[in-house]
Order: sequence, then C-alpha cells, then structure tokens
Amino acid sequence: KWIGEKEFNFAKEDAKSQISNLRNNAISEIESLNLEDGKKQDFIAEVDKAQSEAFSLIENAKYTAEIQNIIAEATNKINEVLSDAEHAVEYTVSFDMMGHGEQVSSQKVKKGEYAELTVPEAEGYYFDGWFKDETLQDQWIFNTDTVNGDITLYADWRKIITVTFEMMGHGTQ
Repeated sequence: KWIGEKEFNFAKEDAKSQISNLRNNAISEIESLNLEDGKKQDFIAEVDKAQSEAFSLIENAKYTAEIQNIIAEATNKINEVLSDAEHAVEYTVSFDMMGHGEQVSSQKVKKGEYAELTVPEAEGYYFDGWFKDETLQDQWIFNTDTVNGDITLYADWRKIITVTFEMMGHGTQ
C-alpha cells in the first residue's frame, strides 16, 4: 500500500520514539546494575551508539518496511548490550568463619557463575561445609549453586574428639 509523505514522516518519527523508549529503558536497567561506573558508562555509550545509528538509517529510509527492519535491528542490538551488561555484573561472596580458622578471602563472582570452593582448616576442628544461613541448615553446593547477588557463606565446624583406649595389659594397642 502506498502512503503519502506526511504518513511516511509520521512513521519515521514513531520509529524514533520507539527506539528512544527502548534506549531509555535499557539505560535505566544498566544504571541499576551492580557495575563499576566505568563499565556502566561503556554500556550506556553502546546503547547510545545503537540509537544514533538507527536514527541515521531512519532518516535515509525510503520505505516503511525498511523502517520496521531498522527498528528490529536496533532492538536486537540494544537488547544484546543490555544482556552483556547483565552478565558483567559481579557479586561478592564473603565467608564467615564462625569463630574458627583463618579468614577466607572474599571472592568476586559474575552473576550466574559458581563460587570457588575453599576448604579452611582450624586446629581441633574439621570443616564440614559452607552454608547459606547462620543456622547451618541450607548447604551451599559449589558445583550446583550459582551466585546471583552478594552473599555470605557460613562455615560448619565439628570438634575433633580424641578417644584413647587403655588396654590394661590385655592385647595390643
């Protein structure tokens, strides 16, 4: 269907509005992420570049179908940048030694990845795992549980009890 110049210009402005809204939403999301400011600015610059390139293509478009393709490509590019930003988020995994052993260093772990298992030692105790809660009810499984926010893991310790048997002259020790 043929449309007039007025309608075509409206289609261009509508496309710019859609891309601007997508850009603004993406930037709000990026700003809310737990990223270093420099990384945030890099991702925001990529989103702005995608918008700028789309606006330039829209200005030179000759057909409404071309405009729809530009919107789709800009949407894909901006969503890709947003996904990259979300995967760049790092969280802190801290370790509470629960009063025993040397402090284990905290870890920076990207969202959705695994923390690295650290097995501490404490004199007179054996280590029985890391837990998500201070009551030691919910064990953290390092090759299953992924990091999706800052978290503190709690060490579970068992006292080593030494039992000595005295043979009283019978048998061998």
